[in-house]
Amino acid sequence: MIDVEISFGPILFIIYVADLQNRVLHCDTGTFADDTKLQKRIVSEESGKELQEDLERVVEWSSANSMVLHEDKFEVVHYDLNKTSLLRELPFYNELRLYVTPAGNYINPVKRVRDLGILLSDDCSWTPHVMKISSEARRMAAWTLRAFKDRSVNAMLTLFKSLVRCKLEYCSPLWSP
Repeated sequence: MIDVEISFGPILFIIYVADLQNRVLHCDTGTFADDTKLQKRIVSEESGKELQEDLERVVEWSSANSMVLHEDKFEVVHYDLNKTSLLRELPFYNELRLYVTPAGNYINPVKRVRDLGILLSDDCSWTPHVMKISSEARRMAAWTLRAFKDRSVNAMLTLFKSLVRCKLEYCSPLWSP
C-alpha cells in the first residue's frame, strides 16, 4: 500500500478565483497566486470611470465570495510616457487620476510598485530596479567573502554562481533584453 497525500488547497483556490476575470468588463486582469492586478489605458474621463467600475466589481465579487481584500494594500501606478507638463497643469488632472474603494478610501498613487520581485517605476525606467538588485548582489558578495575563508577559484565560483549571480540574473530578459 502506498500513502499519497494530495493538497487540494491551491487547486480549489484557482477554481475559486477563476470567475473573477468574468466580472471585470473593461480592464485587463492579471493574477498570480493571491495577487490580482487591473490594467487599463486611461485616455479619457470615460476610461477612468470604467477602471473605477471594474474596481468596484472586484470588491463586490470578493464580498459575495466571503473574501477579505486589504484595501490599505491597494496601489495605483500611473505609467506616463508623456514628459510634457502641459497636461499636468490642468486643474482637473489630479481628479482624473484618483480612485476610491467602495469603503471610501482613496487609493494613493505610488511611484514604484514591486511585482514578482521586479521593481516597476511610473516613468518606465529600470534604474530603480537595477540599483536595488545590484545593491542586493553586492551585499550578498560581501557576506560571502566574510563568511567563507576558502578563497580557492572553485569555491569562489561556486559561491558566486549560487548566491550572487542568481540575484543579478533574475528576470534579466525583462529589464535588459
